[in-house]
Amino acid sequence: MARTAELDFVIFGATGFTGRLIAKRLADTYGDGGKYRWGLAGRDGPGLAYLRDRLGWPRLPLILADVNDPRSLDEMARRARFVLSAVGPYQLYGAPVLEACLREGAGYVDMCGEPHWMADMIRRYDAKARERGVTALLSCGFDSTVWELGVMAVQETAQARFARPAPEVRSRLLRMRGALSGGTAATARETISRMMGSPQVAALLRDPFALTPGFRGPEQPDGESVRFDPDIARTVGPILMAAINTKNIHRSNFLQGHPWGRDFRYEELAVIDEEEVSDGGSPLAATAPRPGDGPPLSVLEAGYFDIMVIGIDPSGRRIACEVRAKGDPAYLATSRIVSEILAAASEAPSLPAGLWTAGAALGTGLADRLTRSADVIFTTSVLAKG
Repeated sequence: MARTAELDFVIFGATGFTGRLIAKRLADTYGDGGKYRWGLAGRDGPGLAYLRDRLGWPRLPLILADVNDPRSLDEMARRARFVLSAVGPYQLYGAPVLEACLREGAGYVDMCGEPHWMADMIRRYDAKARERGVTALLSCGFDSTVWELGVMAVQETAQARFARPAPEVRSRLLRMRGALSGGTAATARETISRMMGSPQVAALLRDPFALTPGFRGPEQPDGESVRFDPDIARTVGPILMAAINTKNIHRSNFLQGHPWGRDFRYEELAVIDEEEVSDGGSPLAATAPRPGDGPPLSVLEAGYFDIMVIGIDPSGRRIACEVRAKGDPAYLATSRIVSEILAAASEAPSLPAGLWTAGAALGTGLADRLTRSADVIFTTSVLAKG
C-alpha cells in the first residue's frame, strides 16, 4: 500500500540550478495543489520564497532543510511520500538525505551520476530499504533512464519477435548538444580527486558490474576502441557517460532477475565524426561555472540528444530503438524526465523496495509516459542482419 503523507513529493535543493528547472517544469505542467501535492525544500529560506514567487504559485509549501541538520531532513521526509534530492555532488551531500528517507519511510529519487557513491549506498542501505519497504530510484534523467529504457524497449521487441532476449546490446550516441553547470563541474572535480586518491575508487569506476553485488557476468566490451560501426555507418569511440550508464544497465538486468540473460553484454560508444557532439566545456577549466550557476535558457533550449540502441541475437538479427529529445540532455530534458518519474512513482499503487533504477522499478510503461509528457521519443524497428 502506498505511504500517505501531506505531500506527494518535495524537491530538495530547489534553489540550485537543476532544482530550479525541475520546479519550473512541475509548476508549468501541474501547478500547485492540483493532481499532485508538492513543495520546495532547501536551506535558503529567502531563496525558496523568491523561487516560489517566480513560479507564480503562492500556495506551494516551503520546507527548510539542511544536510547538516538531520532533524530538518527527517521533518522534510516525514512530510512527503517521495523526496527528490537535487543537491550534489551526491558523494558529499547525498547520504544524509537517503538516510532521512529510510528513517521516515519516504521514497527517494535522485539524478546521481557518481557510481562509486551509488555502490557505497547499495552496500550500506539496499537491505535496510528492503526491510523498511522504502523505494529509492537512482540516476533518474538522461543518465541513465533514457539509456535503460532504450535497452528495455529493444529487449521487449526481441522477446516478442524472436521469442528470446538479445544477449548483446550496443548503444550509440549519434548526436548531442549539451552545456555545463556548476554542479556538474563540482561533481566531476570531486570524482576525479577521489579516483586519483583511491585505487579502489578507480577500479570501481572501471568495473561494469560495480552495482551488481554478488554477480559478475561475462567479459564485457572494453568501451575504449575507435572503429567503424556498420550498423550506423559511422566511426564510433569512447564516451564518458558510459562509465555511469553501463553499470546502471547491468544493475537493471540484475534487479529484474536477469531477463536479458546472465550472459548479457552491453557496449556504449559515441559517434566521433559528428561535429555537433559537444560536452559543453571542461569541468576542470578555470571558466567552469560555480555551483548553482549554469547556462542561460537559450543555450539549454538549443540542446538535444539522439541515441540508437541496437540489440543483436545469436543469428545476427537486429532490433533498434532510437531515443531522441530536444533540450539540453543533462538539464532541460532531465528536468522533464525526473518530473515524470516523480509523478509516476507517486501514482504507482506499489513499488519494489530497495535501491532501484527507474526503468526496472516502474517498467516499460515509463517510456510511454515520457513520450506523452516529457517529449522523449522512442522509436523501435527491426533492422536487416549485420
